[in-house]
Amino acid sequence: MERPNEGMPPLNPGPSCMSRFEFLHPVIFYAPVFIYALWLMVRYRSMTLPALANPSIFAGGAVGERKSDVFELAGPYAASFIAPSTTLTPYGSPAEQLEQASKAMDVAQIAFPIVAKPDTGLRGSGVRPIHSTDELATYLTDFPAGHRIMLQKKVPYSAEAGIFYIRHPDQAKGSIFSLTMKYTATVEGDGKRTLAELIDACPRCKRMGPVYLQRHAGRLKEVLPAGEVFALNFAGNHAKGSIFRDGQAHICDALTDVV
Repeated sequence: MERPNEGMPPLNPGPSCMSRFEFLHPVIFYAPVFIYALWLMVRYRSMTLPALANPSIFAGGAVGERKSDVFELAGPYAASFIAPSTTLTPYGSPAEQLEQASKAMDVAQIAFPIVAKPDTGLRGSGVRPIHSTDELATYLTDFPAGHRIMLQKKVPYSAEAGIFYIRHPDQAKGSIFSLTMKYTATVEGDGKRTLAELIDACPRCKRMGPVYLQRHAGRLKEVLPAGEVFALNFAGNHAKGSIFRDGQAHICDALTDVV
């Protein structure tokens, strides 16, 4: 397994890497987007106008879409780049749920490690790496009853980027509008301080302290060996602690051709 952010451009984790807008409450942060969308709906007399951004996806991909439905839209070529997955709605006793999940994995030819997540997600909630049958059993026990779950093969890469590709219906080829580099938040051990102290000493990590401290509650008193890099988040979502950077400089014709 690669080290966190292996292959990514260097990241400055100090105070200068934080924007004063980054940690605003989501209601405040997204208010201008909502107001602009509302204005467009009034201007063009269409309540469903925002959904046109992704017309084949439920609600245009704004909220409530199923991951499995999006995967099914991929053609044979695009599907070859997607890690294999399976979905199910577990029911019955914990043992029965585990048996259902194990059978679904066998049919899809998926082995551990995997990533378990709600098929209908929201800001990275419920996304967990699973490495064994025991971990899967625990995840299924804690998962809300009656909800659909996705089990997907975990890819062996830590680098991640989000690509915003736009192609108008009358175009044979589109363009990449933006590229966002997604970094895993990390701290590095010094052989002296505990995990909790390392988080508190990092200006940016401290801002996400409540999230990190709750997630790693069982390891906060652990002293990390010198040089050991500890990943604080897994899901590539800001609400879960990921760090985002503009990757506009990495947009090129070759990348556009692949997309």
